[in-house]
Amino acid sequence: MSEAIVADDHDGAATAPGQNDAAAAVAAASGPLGVGRSLPFLLALGFAGVSVAVVAHVTEAPRSYAATSTSAAIVDLAAGLGLIVAGAAYGLARQRGSVGLLSAMIGVAWLSVDWIGWDDGPAIARSVAMIVAPFLLPLVVHLSVAFPTGRVSGRLARSLVAVAYGATASVSLAWALLRDPFFDRNCWSNCTVNSFLVRAEPDAVRSLTVLWLYFSLATGVVVATTCVERLSRASHAARRILTPVVGPAALVAATQALYAALLVADPAENPDRGVFTAAFFARAAALVALAAGITWAVRSAERTRRSVARLADELGAAPPPGSLRAALARSLGDDRLDVAYWLSGPRAYVDASGQQVALSPGPTQAVTPIERNGQPVAVVIHDRSLEARHDLEREIGAASRLAVDNERLRAQGLAQLSDLRASRVRVVETADDTRRQLERNLHDGAQQRLLALSYELQLAEADARAAGDTRLAGVLTEACERAGTALVELRDLAHGIFPAILTEAGLGPALATFVDMAPLRVELVDLPDERLPHHAETAVYLAVTAAVEHAARRSASRVVAAFKPADSELAVELVDDGTGDSPDDLIHIRDRVGALGGRLDVDGSRVQVVIPCG
Repeated sequence: MSEAIVADDHDGAATAPGQNDAAAAVAAASGPLGVGRSLPFLLALGFAGVSVAVVAHVTEAPRSYAATSTSAAIVDLAAGLGLIVAGAAYGLARQRGSVGLLSAMIGVAWLSVDWIGWDDGPAIARSVAMIVAPFLLPLVVHLSVAFPTGRVSGRLARSLVAVAYGATASVSLAWALLRDPFFDRNCWSNCTVNSFLVRAEPDAVRSLTVLWLYFSLATGVVVATTCVERLSRASHAARRILTPVVGPAALVAATQALYAALLVADPAENPDRGVFTAAFFARAAALVALAAGITWAVRSAERTRRSVARLADELGAAPPPGSLRAALARSLGDDRLDVAYWLSGPRAYVDASGQQVALSPGPTQAVTPIERNGQPVAVVIHDRSLEARHDLEREIGAASRLAVDNERLRAQGLAQLSDLRASRVRVVETADDTRRQLERNLHDGAQQRLLALSYELQLAEADARAAGDTRLAGVLTEACERAGTALVELRDLAHGIFPAILTEAGLGPALATFVDMAPLRVELVDLPDERLPHHAETAVYLAVTAAVEHAARRSASRVVAAFKPADSELAVELVDDGTGDSPDDLIHIRDRVGALGGRLDVDGSRVQVVIPCG
């Protein structure tokens, strides 16, 4: 899906999914372009029809495996006709890709062997069939690496296809120009006719034939191994699409390798021998399975297209959040499929929950944009194997128009809410940092200077008493007492601004210190020993101290604070024995806790606080 999915609104009119496609299909089938696309398949079907008559024309000495028995004729025609019909259905149902044409050509190459053994047939037809028949193996190679997109990607795959075609073309051309069937002592199918013969070179042809057999054996093994490896490395969604075609292609390659190995061991091929007959049936069965797999791929693609076309009905006029991703994943059979929405404000993509996402698909995934009037709306991240289904682009764009708009607006709102929450967290953290810095400045600045002043006053008092100046000593004593009182008040102020012990020792020691100075009895149950993130420790400390003060104002004499740590949060439940009424004076704590994504609930003598610790 390299092209964008376009969801245009022309004058607000919405076209039903599939209407444009149906019209385009009718136009394409009736116009010159449709005839041009259909012509190769019509020719292949005509060739298959004549092949039926060729197979039915049995002579006294069978010249092909299909002529040896009725069952052999049935599997032979089932393989060839099945591949041609399946290829025609695949090619005519799709706008792009070479899979359908490759399938039909494999059927033609397979049936060409019957034409070679057509004793009463035209010499030119039998000679052309001799050139075409060897191309069965490279066509299978091409199909195995091109399915489902119809394109060969990757240097190794392109090299394999090029070598297979090049070697086959070279051998086929050499046979056409140099092989005189009369001098082929192992000949059994066509021993008299070669319309293209220029000069007979029996020794060169025999050597070339041996090399061709070894090449076919090696190529069959390599292709079968490559197909199995490709299936093993594919994702679940890709394997579901690839297996019906790539699996049988591996079997075809393996049976072709087996056939080549038999000819290497015994060049005197004879259809009356059981081992060669068994090899023929194995090759035909593998080709029948390949035809069935291609037919299944056609039906599967059609079911997927219809499923996606029904997305508009599933999504409805006001689709619920997340329905687009779920519907697309279900329709396309890709559990890893995801949708990201473009926000023009921050110029970023977000998921359905409003969180920013980086468009970094895995090696087996691809990204298809959804656009409206040339502007990005969203992207669909899906399995790369789905790129082959080009007819889905317009269907997805039409069916998902309402869902994209609905979910993009929802994602935008969630993204703004996430930004707001992040801003509140930053405000709380900034305030805590400011209070922590203010406490440190009071401790290291004014408090130290006040201590120094108190110490100097004490020295002066001692000197005055030593000098016998009782009046001055009394004044200095009073000054020392006032300095001590100011020092105590300054320490209490600094501790109220931000308790230094909370930063240095953690939540447990800080609360233990608070309990010692609390106006009522406080019991701490299951207080966690491990350190928590500083913002969580600060929020829990302030929530507990505020709840204790709230209980004191309600004439409580005892508070039990039970801590319940979980995986990513800490819950604290405070229960007191107070009976009086008190206004909700925990608003500032509720705001702080809410800014961090937590919650605070007050129900009479019970206060519950939940703080995220992740």
